[in-house]
Amino acid sequence: MLTADRVLRLLAGAGQAWTTAHGEFHYWRDIAAANAEFEAHGAISGTSRATTVREAAAIAEERLHFRVDRVSGDIDVDAREQRELPARPEAVRIRGAQVEARFGSEWRTITSGPSSIGGLEFLSLLQPSSVHDNVDLLLLAELGAANVAGRSCVAVDATAKEPDPFGHTLGAPELFAMVAGGTEFRLYIDDALGVLMRVEKIHNGAVAELAEFTRIVFDQ
Repeated sequence: MLTADRVLRLLAGAGQAWTTAHGEFHYWRDIAAANAEFEAHGAISGTSRATTVREAAAIAEERLHFRVDRVSGDIDVDAREQRELPARPEAVRIRGAQVEARFGSEWRTITSGPSSIGGLEFLSLLQPSSVHDNVDLLLLAELGAANVAGRSCVAVDATAKEPDPFGHTLGAPELFAMVAGGTEFRLYIDDALGVLMRVEKIHNGAVAELAEFTRIVFDQ
């Protein structure tokens, strides 16, 4: 029987459970529903309400191919589909401390580091060790075994904890690289590696925002 303790151990160990990963990542959101969740739950430290809503309205969907080597730190990202994503690079490559991004045909060295580049949000799903510190989890036993991109998963309902006044607790959307706002999430956790294969933000019982791997291969 799968227990909550085992799910927490899976999440905590996911970042060390694989060496290489490559595949396709898909991000999507229902703009109206995501904005509604922001209006209701979007007050997060250091985030401008006007800025967040404007960014949310500008982004609808993204697909990208990626390759990650966790040991060397090398990352290659190639965006195959971007809808209304101005100023985001078509590709990113990281070799040790050197970060480069391609805009059109031009490669640029990024001196501010990878955290300043859009398109790397999928890394938070590959390394979800902090999730259990910032959300309360409830096993969805009635769903049985789920399957995402050909991998066996366990489905878990997650309710975001309130950020503490000292900033020790992140809002769940920050963990899942989503727009600010929202308290109810459904996670599909790879039951062998602990990687988050799919994250859904729920609004009025329906999916408002989605981050998922549509194809992924580990250690090949």
